[in-house]
Amino acid sequence: MTAGSRLTSSVRLAGTGAGAATAGQTGRGGTVGGGGCGAFLARIAGQTTASLAKLEPGGTTRIAGMISSVRVLQIKQGKNAGQKMARFQLEDRHGQVAVTCFARSYANLKDRIVDDAIVFLTGRLDANSEEKALLLDQLDPANEVIRREVAGLVVCLRGAMAADANVQRVAAACARHKGHQHLLLDVEDGADCYRVRADDGVRVTDELLDELSLLVGPDNLSFTRT
Repeated sequence: MTAGSRLTSSVRLAGTGAGAATAGQTGRGGTVGGGGCGAFLARIAGQTTASLAKLEPGGTTRIAGMISSVRVLQIKQGKNAGQKMARFQLEDRHGQVAVTCFARSYANLKDRIVDDAIVFLTGRLDANSEEKALLLDQLDPANEVIRREVAGLVVCLRGAMAADANVQRVAAACARHKGHQHLLLDVEDGADCYRVRADDGVRVTDELLDELSLLVGPDNLSFTRT
């Protein structure tokens, strides 16, 4: 039995009919938008560069994005003279924000402050900056956060996307990224909605999200939390 047929047979056995929980009721999280995993990461983080405008100066936030334009500077005066700090941009699908990493944080996080790294950043809104900017407190690689906080990947299959051929393509993509996170299918068939747990788990990575985004559309990928 192929991976695709296992998935489709599971749908027939495990469907719960019209009374099944809808996506919103089962804890579906973020969707994956432009760039494959951008909105997926944004929903896990809880904020984006666009939503920073709603925060009060000094408020703490967490956003996900890609590091760019890293500049490492040596402090020339004050109690931290001679130590290093960094400034960089954090980019997401909505824009970018300037980030300052002072000496104490830089000493602990310097190996993670690398151009093109995909990260989750925790920081405070800089009260002394005329434009929206963040002061870095913590930086975590995106894949670590996904492993820690995402229990399962949810793929929503509606209408023609639930056809055998497409299900087999989804199964083949998932088979290339096996892991311990659950793979859940939300199958909508007319008025009925079925949630199915696939036989094999997956490892949620940028590559898997990009592949599935092409197959089912970014708005049909979401997650369940641990």
